[in-house]
Amino acid sequence: MVEIEGGSKRNAIPREARARIVAERFENVAEICQKVETELRSEFSSTDPGLEIKVDSNSNSNSNSNSNSNSNSNSNSDSDSGGKVFDESTTAKLVCLLLALPSGVVAMDRDIPSLVETSNNLGVVRMEGEELTFVNCARSTISSARDGVRHGIRALAESLGARVTLEGAYPGWRPNLESKLLETFKRIHLETLRSQVQVLAIHAGLECGILGERFPNLDMISFGPTIKGAHSPGERLHIRSTLDFYHLLKVLLAGLN
Repeated sequence: MVEIEGGSKRNAIPREARARIVAERFENVAEICQKVETELRSEFSSTDPGLEIKVDSNSNSNSNSNSNSNSNSNSNSDSDSGGKVFDESTTAKLVCLLLALPSGVVAMDRDIPSLVETSNNLGVVRMEGEELTFVNCARSTISSARDGVRHGIRALAESLGARVTLEGAYPGWRPNLESKLLETFKRIHLETLRSQVQVLAIHAGLECGILGERFPNLDMISFGPTIKGAHSPGERLHIRSTLDFYHLLKVLLAGLN
């Protein structure tokens, strides 16, 4: 391994990633990557139909990066393609961490079977000088469950010699199906738009969790216009739903006075 990077935001699933490696035979690398691509395309055909692994044998670079995966193992040999090659110990730690990090759903909600309770995603892998950094984002409707995932990742990474920093996270926000505000909104939605509102609990980080942590007895709901492809270059906002949202918000606020 010479270089590895992927993702741009901690709270978004990476669209792509790349690695630069040195191998004795390019044919072997191409054959392995083709096999892996076939297996992954079969596994993720319904969710990621555009999945692709590209192999380029001519991507020489003038990069002069090296990495110790935030451990204390130094890269110590130069590759013919430019840059420094990770040493054997660092490469093993890197692969171990990539394989062992929790990715996707960790637990489902105990009260709402279709709702994801806890998850984690590896959002960013980047090289900065002689350090290789992994940025994860754990989410949960239950703060203790989220913290359990974060501490588990810290234990895994520290066992491989990495330095770990736990930064701010979204507090959990449990669905309250008995909410009086929710009942008011359902009535106003029916009266205003002449349709029943569809009440859903979603798995995402929301400001409601932050507010609820500071004001535990606050009655809250979250609603807004239709957004497709959120947190992606193809993100789109449905204009008509924005007008409906604005009108509903005004009526709801007036009804609370």
